[in-house]
Amino acid sequence: MAKKSQLTQEKIIRFALKTFSNKGYDGTSTKEIASLSQVSEGTLFKYFKSKENLFKLILGQLVELYKKKSKEEVESIIKDQSSNTYETLKAVLENRIDFLDKNNLAIKIMHQEALINDQLKIILQHEVWPTVKDAIDPIFEEAIIRKEIKDLPIDYLTSQFLTTMASPVIASFMVPDIDHMKRREIMRQHFELFYQTIKL
Repeated sequence: MAKKSQLTQEKIIRFALKTFSNKGYDGTSTKEIASLSQVSEGTLFKYFKSKENLFKLILGQLVELYKKKSKEEVESIIKDQSSNTYETLKAVLENRIDFLDKNNLAIKIMHQEALINDQLKIILQHEVWPTVKDAIDPIFEEAIIRKEIKDLPIDYLTSQFLTTMASPVIASFMVPDIDHMKRREIMRQHFELFYQTIKL
């Protein structure tokens, strides 16, 4: 059974995640996080020292979760998929949609902060991107060998596939009338258009 201190920290992180997502780093105060978490500011500082430390911890957890889940889940799909490239990529897309829905606030924070936080941008470029790329590249490499898609550079294929998924996500955080169901629909439409451009 989890200790009270651990449960308190998890509760603070949960409400901090929600508040950072809604208001951004600068618009969020430790007083507000503490109030929502039903603890004193002193308790928040006892565990996390400062708002910056709390935010860095959350971002670190998000990055590690994204890397771990991307690698494990995509590799599992590839291993279990005996069907063609289209079905494999579609399975990866659906997996990423589910991951996004489960971690919507976390992904929103990562996208928001990457625009203004150079340190996070570097982490995404040098840690997250290579992990995701290493998981996706083999799908396209095998597809070219099996002559299911055009013989295009792997870097291009992977980056275009990920852009296909990312652009509706970014739009959903900015455009008021795109809810998670609409986002799913747009991501699927983007994928279909992308696949039409690469198939033989």
